Amino acid sequence: MTPLDYITGYFLDVILGDPQSLPHPVRSIGKLIDWLISRFQKDSQDTFASFVGGIIIWFTTVAATGFSVAFLLSLSGAVGEAVKHLITIYLVYAVLATRCLHVETLKVFDYLEKGNIRRARVALKNVVSRDTENLSEEEILKALLETVSENIVDGIASPLFYLVLGGPIIAWMYKAANTLDSMIGYKTEEFLHLGKFSAKADDVLNFVPARITGCAMVLSSYWLKLDWKRGLSTWLRDASNHASPNAGIPEAVLAGVLQIQLGGRGSYFGKTMDKATLGEPLNRVESKHYKKAIKLLYLSSFTLFFAGFLFIVV
Repeated sequence: MTPLDYITGYFLDVILGDPQSLPHPVRSIGKLIDWLISRFQKDSQDTFASFVGGIIIWFTTVAATGFSVAFLLSLSGAVGEAVKHLITIYLVYAVLATRCLHVETLKVFDYLEKGNIRRARVALKNVVSRDTENLSEEEILKALLETVSENIVDGIASPLFYLVLGGPIIAWMYKAANTLDSMIGYKTEEFLHLGKFSAKADDVLNFVPARITGCAMVLSSYWLKLDWKRGLSTWLRDASNHASPNAGIPEAVLAGVLQIQLGGRGSYFGKTMDKATLGEPLNRVESKHYKKAIKLLYLSSFTLFFAGFLFIVV
């Protein structure tokens, strides 16, 4: 991967996002995971067998993804260097999700702006794992803000981190691992044991990128004239209270810089859960906070991209 491949792929993502009309590699990864689940889910009553099955699913999916990307790059290189660069640019572009994160959350926000809370609840189900049927407008906005902040790590920082470390092959192996977590890394009866390894592996893989994300968000908040000092202090005070060792960092920073409170009670898969609160309720969550969060999303994304670029060229 050359610096030009990296730059071109990044800005294609920011400009184009993920057009629904085009096939996306993540869908193929998802189909593979679904097939593997169907092979191992019969052992869901056997705790040990289910856990081992989850490990097999993880290594099979990640290895198959890495092999496929390596084969595609090798094949394109055999055709010609120009073709290999085009494929590399596509792989960089497709592994990132800056624009997609904005577009998918904007669909929900637009329904709220039009006063159609019912449609907003339905659209929200496409971007969060919580139950959305009875959420108020403020709760929907909180869910959007939490999703935006968390996915700066999953959809931007970690892919960029692994692109810089090992190019498209390693980045896509990470993407496969992250897709596994999003599909089976839940503490539901169905995936409690089958998805346990995927959830833990995702925590490990996102550990460093999450902390880099926190720094990028605080720095970007300073440039946007948000309350970056409160963002930093909220990170240091509240992030460790989150159930995830990684998601609490961007959520806490966002809550701090916007002077709001995130987290708290929510319903997940039919069960009410009391999550840790992050930040202080100095302001009621409103539409303006989503708009500020999107500005922070893009500037944090560019900050992360630029840091990666410097690492590549220096």
